[in-house]
Amino acid sequence: MIRIWLEALLLSIPALSQVLGLKDYIGRMPTALGFGAWIMHPSRWWPTFSVFCAFYYRRHPMLTTPNRLASVALALASVLVPAALAQAPQWEADPFSEKPQDLLRAAAKAEAPDEADVVVLLEEARYRFDEQGAADVKLLRIYHVRTQQGADEWNSIGSSWQPWRQEKPVFRARVITADGGVHELDPGTVAEAAQETGATGIYSDRRLLRGPLPAVAPGSVVVNEIAIQDQRPAFDVGVSRRLYFATQAPVRKARVQIEAPKSAPVRYVLRKADGADVQRTEDGDRVTLTFEAGPFWKADGPRPNS
Repeated sequence: MIRIWLEALLLSIPALSQVLGLKDYIGRMPTALGFGAWIMHPSRWWPTFSVFCAFYYRRHPMLTTPNRLASVALALASVLVPAALAQAPQWEADPFSEKPQDLLRAAAKAEAPDEADVVVLLEEARYRFDEQGAADVKLLRIYHVRTQQGADEWNSIGSSWQPWRQEKPVFRARVITADGGVHELDPGTVAEAAQETGATGIYSDRRLLRGPLPAVAPGSVVVNEIAIQDQRPAFDVGVSRRLYFATQAPVRKARVQIEAPKSAPVRYVLRKADGADVQRTEDGDRVTLTFEAGPFWKADGPRPNS
């Protein structure tokens, strides 16, 4: 964060020096340092553009006073925009390709109760329904393990499915240990079994897929994704699902996204989700509903991987 602020400040000085009528060397001296920082991070084009505008004004006096104001605006943007971007959590991009140290640093800063064994940084569920009601489901969970008990309870990945109408779930998992080591899920350790119903004399056609996550320990950041593809819907008339925003661990952010054709309207009811942000967007004949909520410090949701 401090580095980004310094880079932005260095690059904004030339624009400010021109607006305030300061001598050229005041603006030129830090510009070399600023452009050096820009070369390392070329995506930060805001401050560079403000530098260009400032020197363009200097070389072309025909530009009017409003252009000075534009330089001020760009200079301010060069400071504020990079800082705002720096606030975005690392796991909001692609957690499977983010640098391990970046994820570890961001996870360590996530606020949660001191007694928390695990902090869920992002709990995300995406459902994409077709015209027949079959769903393409992706469940993403990113969490930071803070105690040994958390490591013991959150060290596996699992999901159930119905073979007669669904394809076998596909797992992806990445464990980043406190020293920056990266450990991927070994598909050979994933086992399949019949799912027990817990009731005598009652049997189910559901199957359970489950596997151990490698090297989970206090300080680890775990990223796991479960993908389930329907071959056909369970019922022709529609389905209902219950989705939890939270688990029994603190959750920083929860997100549910439902995409469906307009011909199959989605109805929903929110319970105990005060303050949840709901957005609706349309693209052609499809509608997307996005629900975001959090943080949640206490919850009555399911245990991990249940």
